[in-house]
Amino acid sequence: MTDASELDRLLDAAFAAAEAGRFADAESLCRRAIDLEPGDFDATLLLGFIAGETDRADLAVAMLRQAISIDPTAPEPYLRLGAQLHRSQKPAEAIDAFEAAIRLAPETASAYHDLGVIQLEMGNIEAAIWSFEQALSRDAGQATAHYHLGYAHELLGDDGRAIVCYRAALALHPDMVECLHRLGSLLRGMGYGDESAALFSRAIEIDPSSASARMAAARLLMNESKVDAAEKYLSEALTHDPNIAVLHQLRGHCLQQSGRFDEAVDSFERAIGIDPEFLLAYVDLAYSRKASESERPHLDRMCHLVADQTLPDRTRTALAFALGKMFDDLGEHETAIGHFDFANRLKARFCAFDAERMARFVDLSIAGFSADYVRRSAAHGHSSEVPILIIGMPRSGTTLVEQILSSHPDVGGAGELHFWSDCATRLGRLPAGELPPATMATFANEYLALLAR
Repeated sequence: MTDASELDRLLDAAFAAAEAGRFADAESLCRRAIDLEPGDFDATLLLGFIAGETDRADLAVAMLRQAISIDPTAPEPYLRLGAQLHRSQKPAEAIDAFEAAIRLAPETASAYHDLGVIQLEMGNIEAAIWSFEQALSRDAGQATAHYHLGYAHELLGDDGRAIVCYRAALALHPDMVECLHRLGSLLRGMGYGDESAALFSRAIEIDPSSASARMAAARLLMNESKVDAAEKYLSEALTHDPNIAVLHQLRGHCLQQSGRFDEAVDSFERAIGIDPEFLLAYVDLAYSRKASESERPHLDRMCHLVADQTLPDRTRTALAFALGKMFDDLGEHETAIGHFDFANRLKARFCAFDAERMARFVDLSIAGFSADYVRRSAAHGHSSEVPILIIGMPRSGTTLVEQILSSHPDVGGAGELHFWSDCATRLGRLPAGELPPATMATFANEYLALLAR
């Protein structure tokens, strides 16, 4: 007959040892408990946990499956099994385990969250959104669920919802560095430079050595148009973390803006070497040089990636446009047009274009910025002769013009600034004739202050 008090004593001691991180002691106590009571559920479950924590994945899975066979109605071994299978890179089996846990305990928020994480990694974004929403409907206090839901919306191109989710995550967990970085990046792209800079600064303050903080620091410098400083910072960061693909990509951006295209190409190639599925590195590489026959391996890889329907439409769109550009460089115009058409079809899924509205906006802009308007507005401008504004269509040679001008000792290149597009974002689509004189003066002074940095 089993000595129940002795079994309880062994299990209590085993759980205490495991909680303290003394896994060898905990395992020994569990095995003594099983010797005393073969098939004990708690001891078997704890052995599975210990095996996982001590990097014995096969044993962990075996023990957790044994715990399930002892009590098929208990959700905990399914949850632990799902987590272990996820760590072991067996996503399909992990999904089965989490779904089994949900069937047994439908109100378990963590099961939906962990299921959503795997679905997100597999590119099943719509399913992941459903899972995160289910998790939050059961426990709205999960900061990571808000964050992952935001990331899923961002992948679908719904930046507005992503921002709402990121803000909710930070309200619960203000020190989530990755969330600070992602929200800062979105806001930077939308023209909210000051808030973006504050978020990047906060990320750096919390964990200056993390990859996210390093990216935030670089983007903060880029926000301030300190491209050379950002490039130097990234070069230094890469001496510490040479295998982080996105740091190489960001450095490539800086080199691109400085006109150092050969070095930029090298950075993008390094990023691809680290992560052969880093789609945006291929995109950046495509716009850094004219494609040649030597890039056929890249083209083959890009064609394979752009056909992957599990990848976000926004990223596939950028890749398809890049493919169009590269095939055009190679003189394969029919293939290029096919990729451009495909890119436009993809873009229409997340970026609706209203041709009539755009035509009205252009007509208003032409009418508003008339010669008479410019004459009347001259008194509200600034007399400074510091700015030299270079305006042109994309890929029309504006960067080359800047390089030529900045070669003069009295001229300094400022890179491709986002200031005026940020101003447009702040104003909305306000017709030129409605722009208050005070606002004109404010923009002029802010621009001169930016150039003086």
